[in-house]
Amino acid sequence: MNKNSKIIGHVLCLVCVLVWGSATVSSRIALNVLSPEELLLLRFLIGYIFLWVISPNFVKLDSVKEELLCLVCGLFGVTLYFYFQNVALLYTVASNVSIINSLSPMFTVILGFIIARSKPSKYFVIGFIISIIGINLVIFSGKIVFDGSLKGNSLAFLASIVWGSYSVFIKQLEKYPMVIITRKVFFYGLITMIPILLHTGIEFSLEKILIPEVYLNLVYMGCVASAIGFIIWNRGVKILGSVKTSLYSYAIPIATVIFSVVFLQEVLTVQRIIGGVIVIIGLMISQKV
Repeated sequence: MNKNSKIIGHVLCLVCVLVWGSATVSSRIALNVLSPEELLLLRFLIGYIFLWVISPNFVKLDSVKEELLCLVCGLFGVTLYFYFQNVALLYTVASNVSIINSLSPMFTVILGFIIARSKPSKYFVIGFIISIIGINLVIFSGKIVFDGSLKGNSLAFLASIVWGSYSVFIKQLEKYPMVIITRKVFFYGLITMIPILLHTGIEFSLEKILIPEVYLNLVYMGCVASAIGFIIWNRGVKILGSVKTSLYSYAIPIATVIFSVVFLQEVLTVQRIIGGVIVIIGLMISQKV
């Protein structure tokens, strides 16, 4: 691999960090107008249509089991994860949600152990304990107060567990073109979110959707963060390999914190900063082999 290819790979990963780091902030801005349910539906409806536009090919899966896996991935990776995240953003700050969500790779390993009996390394155990300490600093910011923010932080924590589950399931479909699988997962996500939509009884207002801060963020989240972000990340993995690329994922919470301060005027406490650093250190230790 030549030097220019490596540079392209690093640039792609850096762009993806910025895109995904800002996506949580983008969601929070849209939630000023939309309900969590409205945001969930519109984001993935736009993403699903966009994926058909960029990749109109159809791939038939080999078995009913794999089709059911796509349904499960849609439930966990789209409906539950993003619904929990959207609701969490109503109760706690975006930087907290991003830092807590960074625990997802750890839950992937834990669930892999439960399902496949793959024993985690001692570095993983040490890193997990360190990250949990950091998460407690982030959640409580030095004091235990059982208010609305605890509800939001708890939902963000639950979202990270759900995403960890999704990562375990989606790995079993890696033999297929991932753009096609992503489109199918989006489809099942739209299907499995119907009970939530019926329960909340949402009513769409074209007036709300046409507000610039709403439709611009919806297009950004649906097309750029969900579809294009996925494509460029996988291109980076192909160029640099999964190990080097994974290091960039640790920078996503940092990017979210920066965007949150700039666009949402969030105030960072010393405890939250220290907690975030501890979480990232724990994540890096947990990946050591």
